[in-house]
Amino acid sequence: MPDIVPRCRVNVPFTKEQIKATFRGCDRDRDGRLSKEELNAGFQRLDSHLPCWRAWWALHRADANGDGYIGEGELDDLVKYAFKQGYEVNVARFLEARGMLEDALEVATDPDYRFDLAIQLGRLGTAKVMFPSTLIGAGENWTLMKSISVTEYLNYEVDTLYRSDFFPGLGWMLSKSIWDELSPKWPKAYPL
Repeated sequence: MPDIVPRCRVNVPFTKEQIKATFRGCDRDRDGRLSKEELNAGFQRLDSHLPCWRAWWALHRADANGDGYIGEGELDDLVKYAFKQGYEVNVARFLEARGMLEDALEVATDPDYRFDLAIQLGRLGTAKVMFPSTLIGAGENWTLMKSISVTEYLNYEVDTLYRSDFFPGLGWMLSKSIWDELSPKWPKAYPL
């Protein structure tokens, strides 16, 4: 049975050179200056939680001449600011972006991300491990499992899975054994 969570560190801090290259790559018009929009794109590439705010703040910290752009001479101050934020490269997503899905699956730690990778790779045994038989995930995972033919690949009977609308917005699904236990106690206000 595959491990659910790998035992290794999967995020690696960006180096200053990588941060500089990231921002240079966002200079869309190739004028050697970074606008607020280009800074925003750079912080998005660094996976900032608030890229627009970071871009605004970086512009105010690094724009020494006040022209509203980060020029080549101001780039080092921008890189210092971004480096202090501690951005990291998610190795699993880095590998996935380069088509190395098998390797990404091995190092990914987020269960939902691992589930998605397992489905993409057709590793349905791994997907089944991520999808326990007593309480089966919510909404989107249920739809994915049904779409890949639950009966053929995972040895579930079609009648084994029940979807409940009792928890709107959550889309809970129950296994047959759980439903058999709950159905006699199910409120009469919510008929079957």
